[in-house]
Amino acid sequence: MQGIYQEIGDADMIILGIPIYFRQMSGQCKTLIDRLFPLFGPNGLKLGKKKLILVYTQGFSDPEYYREYITATTDVFKLLDMEVVAELLCYGTSSNVAAQNTALREEASLLGKEMMNL
Repeated sequence: MQGIYQEIGDADMIILGIPIYFRQMSGQCKTLIDRLFPLFGPNGLKLGKKKLILVYTQGFSDPEYYREYITATTDVFKLLDMEVVAELLCYGTSSNVAAQNTALREEASLLGKEMMNL
């Protein structure tokens, strides 16, 4: 993890994809987040306030279905003193809904352009 902490420390911005399976993030993502615990609290590693973009994906086609879980997960990163500058939810990913969702594609494109100015 020391290498990952160093990468986080060196980064200007972090983009993290969080797939949601069975009403929560994947086990691999949860393990990564759990191992960020040394960044937390007054005795935590001082890596500076990092800008963070969270990209959530879910197969379910209702964008509000996991809203409470997404909000709670985003709050974890705020506890780690990260500045969540954007959230993007890609929903309906298992049924080709996302591919047909032009508003979602436009939102992702705009977010990519805005990142250049953050």
